[in-house]
Amino acid sequence: ITVPAYFNETARQATKEAGQIAGLEVVRIVNEPTAAALAYGFGRTDGELVMVLDLGGGTFDVTILEFASGVYEVKSTSGDTWLGGDDWTAQIALNIKERFEKELGHPLSHRPEIRQRVLIAAEAAKLELTTKPEARINLPCLENVDKHLCSFQSILKKAEFEEMTGYLLERVQIPIKRALEDARLSIDGFAKIILVGGATRMPQVRELIKNLSGKEPYIDIDPDIVVGLGAAVQAGILTGEVKDTILVDVIPLSLGIETRGGIF
Repeated sequence: ITVPAYFNETARQATKEAGQIAGLEVVRIVNEPTAAALAYGFGRTDGELVMVLDLGGGTFDVTILEFASGVYEVKSTSGDTWLGGDDWTAQIALNIKERFEKELGHPLSHRPEIRQRVLIAAEAAKLELTTKPEARINLPCLENVDKHLCSFQSILKKAEFEEMTGYLLERVQIPIKRALEDARLSIDGFAKIILVGGATRMPQVRELIKNLSGKEPYIDIDPDIVVGLGAAVQAGILTGEVKDTILVDVIPLSLGIETRGGIF
């Protein structure tokens, strides 16, 4: 089973127990960026450095690996377990709410069904902005204001979207810098920078990585399935079907025991 690299021991144990409850024998927990590197990794040049950036719906992971003589060695890993594509969606949803209230002069209801409709429209707009310069938002009969059903229509331009979510790109850079510092490396020394996770489809994310590294990010395998392919490779290693490949991973967080007084 794969998990975000920056999951702590409690989250990993909960994942393992969930697998056991489902009737599975959980043989190995694999970090998702590491699994992605395995999916890419056959036939690489010895000493080649690879950075894997995994931005999913709710988590962001950075892993630096080196390949040598059939061994995948993880040099460092970092991440943010509270950053993902959902944050970009939430920002659009907040924008929809603000526009609705400004146009109608009436607060948008906090009812769950209203919030859900706004989130669905926000997600659709985010996906549309991946390939188009603007997204049309249309929410018919969204809210009952003064006994009248009020609809909401608006156009969100890509420039507006990028401006309102710029602070999220700043958060993306923090784990990247931390992983580079831990590995004592600079970003221009990597042969490949691999993008994983559906949120890496956003042009602003790809542009950020290109600007930081000076090279085009690597997206040869569908970012939505590459982790699953890597998990299959790891299963092949464990069963002996995949030979001459060894994975050496690291833990992302310090481990220790709690002593008297809550001391680590």
